[in-house]
Amino acid sequence: MVDQGKFRPDLYYRLNVVCLHLPPLKSRGNDVQQLAGHFINQVSQALGRPIRSVEPQFYQELTAHAWPGNIRELHHAIESAVTLMDGDVLRWENLPTSVRGSVPPSTDDSLSRFNLAMLQKEAIHRAFIHFQGNISQMSRALGIGRNTLYAKLKKFDLIKEG
Repeated sequence: MVDQGKFRPDLYYRLNVVCLHLPPLKSRGNDVQQLAGHFINQVSQALGRPIRSVEPQFYQELTAHAWPGNIRELHHAIESAVTLMDGDVLRWENLPTSVRGSVPPSTDDSLSRFNLAMLQKEAIHRAFIHFQGNISQMSRALGIGRNTLYAKLKKFDLIKEG
């Protein structure tokens, strides 16, 4: 851009002190699992959701994903999974659908991906994040009434009663 006259040369040289090249997350070997472990601890503490264990298949899904959004996408996937988990075990089914699917399920639990309550909880959680908690926009996008949405938010522990 400097050569094309679209950027001031003095600013370019002021900003161009150190040039760092960060390879994509997918190509950084074991970083995905290490970062996932860090984010799991961080998010579970922030949300007050203790985690007793993490299924190996959860990590397999994370390792198999391409991570076009890099670390931010990984963090959001972990946050979503911890929010959506039932109980204190983090399972591959808790991952967002955009991350799941790389590894076929190997247990009889594979039918759980068709669990309507879990799919509802995931849709409501995604809407909550997307619309930043705006109930009117969420209920319109989800095609349900505001009172129904409030009831489901409470049912799935996405908001506190009060």
